[in-house]
Amino acid sequence: MAGLPVEQLPAAEPLTIRMISNVAKQFEVKSKFQEWYPEMASDVPKGQEKHILPYQSKVLLLFQKIEGMDVVIFAAYLQEYGANCPEPNRRRVYLSYLDSVKFFRPNIQTAKGESLRTMVYQEVLCGYLDFVKRQGYVHM
Repeated sequence: MAGLPVEQLPAAEPLTIRMISNVAKQFEVKSKFQEWYPEMASDVPKGQEKHILPYQSKVLLLFQKIEGMDVVIFAAYLQEYGANCPEPNRRRVYLSYLDSVKFFRPNIQTAKGESLRTMVYQEVLCGYLDFVKRQGYVHM
């Protein structure tokens, strides 16, 4: 199918992105870690014994309707540490898990040999990165 005009390529089944989990959580930096890195202990607010890092835990899934069923074809597990989080995690996003499967349809490659599914998955990540950048995050 490489080299065919766009109009002649098979259409992809509908895609849906869903944030299936968005939960406020807290990470407690253990005392042993604080002993090893005393500079972190200086960031603990007065009157607070523990170093607590608040964050949003999120799960982002991409579904494709295949034979009438929504099938998960891409997953990303994320932690967003916002402006209210102390350093060193302030305004940082961590991508802790990323996975995809080869169920994407149509299973075709571009004229350059790139998989269409890879291009779609990369676009989902680029869209998410643009979203968090507009929310004020500066590291991932």
